[in-house]
Amino acid sequence: MPRITWDDPGTRLYHTGTDRGILYVNSAVTIWSGLASVTEAPSGGSLQPFYLDGRKILNSSAVEDFAATIQAFSAPTVFNPCIGRSRLSQGLYAANQPKAPFNFSYRTLIGNDLVDIDYGYKIHLVYNAVAKAADNVHTTDADTPSVKTYSWDVATYPVSIAGYKPTSHFIFDTRYVQPYIIGRLEAILYGDDNHDPRMPTPDEVSTLLISPPDSNWWDLTGNIDFPPEALIGDMGLDFSTGDVYYDMSPDSGAYWWDLTGDLDFPPEALVNDWGYDTVTGEVWKNTG
Repeated sequence: MPRITWDDPGTRLYHTGTDRGILYVNSAVTIWSGLASVTEAPSGGSLQPFYLDGRKILNSSAVEDFAATIQAFSAPTVFNPCIGRSRLSQGLYAANQPKAPFNFSYRTLIGNDLVDIDYGYKIHLVYNAVAKAADNVHTTDADTPSVKTYSWDVATYPVSIAGYKPTSHFIFDTRYVQPYIIGRLEAILYGDDNHDPRMPTPDEVSTLLISPPDSNWWDLTGNIDFPPEALIGDMGLDFSTGDVYYDMSPDSGAYWWDLTGDLDFPPEALVNDWGYDTVTGEVWKNTG
């Protein structure tokens, strides 16, 4: 094994900025323009030490809940019920009312020393949030006016996810997830030509990374064929071209079609040909 080195090109990472804030209140999906920051501040999780015969033998952590502080120059109108402001009539709101829960999503950017902030990003999904407005100080104008920001403390309650402890915070790191999966998630969150934007259910989130059943996925970028250990029925993806392949017996004669955004196979497709949607990750077989 070669000696380890430090500060190799491309390894100097940094995290900066937040953008693409989206607010989901009931069925309303609204862009959060003016989002300035999201400060993640989980609560709980304190360590409980255990001793035996005078020696510490275990540190057990308590349950941790996701909490945050959202800071923005403004908030969408649909956020009013979330901070206890109920609409009485056009332009008239009553404060100190029951607060509606909401979901929201945002991105945090990742950069390195080679490509700056284009290196990658994380998509954060937050469920079952309840907000409390911080103190707002309104001051008179002066000869050096400043732009006021507002902030809201956010608490959450977790949702169940099979095989894991309940959580209200999911993070997708684009550096480690296949592009078609990120495309599928963003199509759900931000919408596309055929679908309205929405917050995915926790079950959808937990299954986004699962490959089609009975298939192994192979990275075929720059390769001309599957590796020898691949099995019949395995899938392959060339990330540089977006081409998708299916490992089949040599005499099968099946053909792959890119069905991204299409409703069916083209007329020239034959029975037993395969199709793939690069946005949703769905795979079809033409049965005629």
